[in-house]
Amino acid sequence: AWFFLDVSKNGSRRWCSMATCGATAKAHRYYWKDREPNA
Repeated sequence: AWFFLDVSKNGSRRWCSMATCGATAKAHRYYWKDREPNA
């Protein structure tokens, strides 16, 4: 079973399969991961 939890503030997240837009999702994740302050 699959489920999608939208935790964005304005509910703007969209579910997308990795086959369709996996590269975009990975790039977005990498972009934000790279900008997190090192604790």
